[in-house]
Amino acid sequence: MFFDNGMQFTFTLLVICLIVSWIVPLVAPFVIIGGFVYYLNIEAVSRSNREAKRMANMAMAPILSTTSECVSGLVPIAPRVEHPCVAAPVPPQRQQAPDLGYHNGSELGHSYFLGSSR
Repeated sequence: MFFDNGMQFTFTLLVICLIVSWIVPLVAPFVIIGGFVYYLNIEAVSRSNREAKRMANMAMAPILSTTSECVSGLVPIAPRVEHPCVAAPVPPQRQQAPDLGYHNGSELGHSYFLGSSR
């Protein structure tokens, strides 16, 4: 019984080694070429991500610099709130306009910058 199991194990191991030694040389070039193509793919994605970030930063640069200039300019303007361009009064027609529950957002932004209480 022990001899039979030992022979079966030995021949199974021998056949596995022969199959592996026969298959690996055939598959190895494909694995190496596939690995190289995968590396090129990763490198291309990395470069395109870097380029997209650079383009996004260039597109946002004027907006961010304008925003930072506005924020830094609020401090000198704050004591001079009486100036008509900074805090324009709300016209009487606008004060008595009915609120229909719809705001497209533009009036909220304008009222914030014009100093309206609405």
